[in-house]
Amino acid sequence: MATQSKRKDSLVMGLALFAMFFGAGNLIFPPFLGLESGTLWPLGLAGFLLTDIVVACVGIYAVNAAGGAVESIDAALGNRPGLLLTGASVVCLGVLFAMPRTAATTYEMSIVPYLGSHIGLLPFSIAFFVVVFLLAVRPTRIMDIIGKFFTPTLVAGVVALVAVGIARPLGAIGEPQSATVFQDGIRAGYQTMDVLGVVSFSLVLMDSIRSHGYEGRRAQLSIVVAASLVSVGLLAVLYGGLTYLGATAQGIGAGMSQSELIVAMTYQLLGPAGVVVLGV
Repeated sequence: MATQSKRKDSLVMGLALFAMFFGAGNLIFPPFLGLESGTLWPLGLAGFLLTDIVVACVGIYAVNAAGGAVESIDAALGNRPGLLLTGASVVCLGVLFAMPRTAATTYEMSIVPYLGSHIGLLPFSIAFFVVVFLLAVRPTRIMDIIGKFFTPTLVAGVVALVAVGIARPLGAIGEPQSATVFQDGIRAGYQTMDVLGVVSFSLVLMDSIRSHGYEGRRAQLSIVVAASLVSVGLLAVLYGGLTYLGATAQGIGAGMSQSELIVAMTYQLLGPAGVVVLGV
């Protein structure tokens, strides 16, 4: 019974970790990378996976194995440099880059296709972050809320998109539009900023593990490994599918931005209802 409960907790936390990684950039970067990579899209995908999820999950394990997110960094760098580094990563993931991007990308994918600019980005962003605050106000519940409710919906929508795109490709895959496909993948993976979230994600994950009653260090690290494997597996499959779809979209994606490309692909494959699901 204990083993079954541990597997269930690992799965839920892995799904939640997947959803924390799979943010705005993770949805829009792979198709655009595939568009530019053409027939070399697997090579671009490899670079993307390396700098996005592989390095990030190794980092999450490393900081927890070394004593915890804050403790391990302070021990390696000292208190003040450690505080500066963790503070800079939180600021970048917060008010400077990641937070504005989540609202802006959601706005471009769920509001602009239907209402244009009739609803401004600022009022939408305020409403967006009010909802986010209400869901995240209890930190120990974040993993359960994301893992049990949001992630299954997200995964189902993206899987449906990829499945239809494989069954009915948008077009033929053309030649690469870049001479540095692997480097482009590395750059795109870095731009998701998941590596910068290692400290924050480690804190949230470990708090959730402890709230579920896992006190021993060995048990905690085994949950970290299992949750990381779940998230890596899911992300690799979905990233691969999205990158492939982008590679087949060279006929419709010329001159489009990253957000415009994912919306156009969804409309072509799933119709207006698919764009609604994407926005949600």
